[in-house]
Amino acid sequence: MGRRRHPLRQGNRRAGHLAQPAHHAGAHQYGRHADPRPAARPRRTACPLGAPDAVLAGIAVLLAGIVLFAVAGSRKAQLQVSAQRQSAGGRRFRTGLLICLLAGIFGPMINFAFVYGAPLQQRAVELGADPVYAGNAVWSIALTAGFLVNAAECLRLFRRNGSWRNYGQRRAGGLAWAAVAGIVWYLSIMLYGMGGSQMGEAGATVGWAVMQSVAIIAGNVAGICAGEWRGTTRHARTPMVAGLACLIAGIVILSGAM
Repeated sequence: MGRRRHPLRQGNRRAGHLAQPAHHAGAHQYGRHADPRPAARPRRTACPLGAPDAVLAGIAVLLAGIVLFAVAGSRKAQLQVSAQRQSAGGRRFRTGLLICLLAGIFGPMINFAFVYGAPLQQRAVELGADPVYAGNAVWSIALTAGFLVNAAECLRLFRRNGSWRNYGQRRAGGLAWAAVAGIVWYLSIMLYGMGGSQMGEAGATVGWAVMQSVAIIAGNVAGICAGEWRGTTRHARTPMVAGLACLIAGIVILSGAM
């Protein structure tokens, strides 16, 4: 009689034989899909704060620069008015500052047109327009509406002040410079649209903040070159220089966040 095998051991052997193909199959699958190279380290961002925090930090620095410019402008205005008219000059400055703040609040409406006019840009691309120039589909409508409002206000002022006759003096030089300013301003808007399209979702936030900051820097540098700050004291120039430094630092921080 042959030796009788224990049923438990026989079951274990069968399980082992059944497990071997599964084990080899699993090893085959692992060898086919697993990457023997070491895992790559996570790529570090340009700013150690991280993109969201860096954007907030950059905006905070830009706001600090704008506040410093307001302080510098106030000190400059106080130096330029006489002692008898200092209070009146201060009131005019505060009124002008309030109007500038309101202009700053409503100024980004053109950026809202760029953001919410995205369907127009998509439709322009579908009709064959280059994606880089698709923003012109928005600017043609937004800027035309702005022209109508400005033209109506100019006509009102012409009628109230009787200044229509100024155009009869043939001041070609002034008209030429005004036309150049309009062309350059539109080019800035068009370039912003092109750059914002390339930046994707960050174009309407980071791109807009960078463009406005560069515009403020360029305006103040032009004022310095034109001698607007000539004759002012260090008490007025110090916050202006600090404001320029803050704007430049804010642009660097926002760029690093990208």
